[in-house]
Amino acid sequence: MRRIVPVTAFAAALAVQAVLPSPAAALFGSGPKCTPTWKTVSEASRVISKVSARIATMERTIYEALVNQTGQQSGYIAQSAKAVTTALDSHAAIRAQTERDAAEVRAQLARRPSRSACAVTTGARGLAQARVASTVAGRSATVSETGRIAGDRATGSAPAAATDSAERYRRILERWCSPDRAPLQSAACSGAPEDHGADLRPDSLFAVETFASDRELQAAIDLSRNLTVPAVEDPAPLGAVDSASERARVMASRAAAARRALAAEALGHLRALRAPGPELGRWAAAIDPERDPEAAVSRLELIDLMAAKRFERTAWWTGLQAMGGEALLRETASLLAASLLLDRERFRLEERRLAIEAAALAARIDRDRRLAGQAGAN
Repeated sequence: MRRIVPVTAFAAALAVQAVLPSPAAALFGSGPKCTPTWKTVSEASRVISKVSARIATMERTIYEALVNQTGQQSGYIAQSAKAVTTALDSHAAIRAQTERDAAEVRAQLARRPSRSACAVTTGARGLAQARVASTVAGRSATVSETGRIAGDRATGSAPAAATDSAERYRRILERWCSPDRAPLQSAACSGAPEDHGADLRPDSLFAVETFASDRELQAAIDLSRNLTVPAVEDPAPLGAVDSASERARVMASRAAAARRALAAEALGHLRALRAPGPELGRWAAAIDPERDPEAAVSRLELIDLMAAKRFERTAWWTGLQAMGGEALLRETASLLAASLLLDRERFRLEERRLAIEAAALAARIDRDRRLAGQAGAN
């Protein structure tokens, strides 16, 4: 039996390599390039090259698409971030505006006037109506008294001198003379005790309370007439005047009538200040809580409340100590308004006083001239 000699792995590999052909020869052959095997390999290589080129193109296309998509996504992200930032800015602005509105509301609540201040502000609407009512009453008094002095029948209050005197005398007996207060006149008088002598009392004209009845107003009118024009005269017939002396006498009579009308108008203005004004009652009640808010109040009485009577109330001084800065400013403004109202009424009265003093001066000069003429004639 033959004995097998072992060989090494390396020797075996050399033997196999010697026996088997090389891989290149097995794949491409060892013959010339024109053989079918070489053509097949060339075609396969060309196809592989095309496929590789197409794959490369597709990879570039995919890469570019990915790049573009990434850019778009980056743009979308940037736009989203900008939108979020804008929304946050808007939200911050809204919050800031809300805070400002809240601060303004808190400030308004801090400046909110009291109920009495609201009543005062609301009642201020009645000042204009009260001024109009006072103006109308004053004009009516002027027309009535001037017509009475001049004998103007169109005013409805200018009867003849005898009729005027008879009417005034009858009113004295029936209203301003009381049998209880004047026993010696009991047979002629029939007035109420509280009205006795009302046409002689100065408070019938100079009181500040609003006229509450026609009786109070008539007492003020009769007192004014007692002071200025107690009796009227029938005017001279102008058509019968045919000489210079008669014309001068007519002019002097009209000058005297004008001065009497001026005096009557001044007292009529005082009466007009006490005419009731609408929508002033609540204002007066806000200043003086003891008043009835539905009671009629004149412009003069309201000014008296604002300028004098409010300072007589302890509650006003107590409230003044507790007022804040803005409340004190409002109170100061109301006091300035009252001061302006007083200044206006004082100016109107000063106008009338100036006119009365000028008329009195002119009458004194005329009297002095007449006296001088009489002395020269003597």
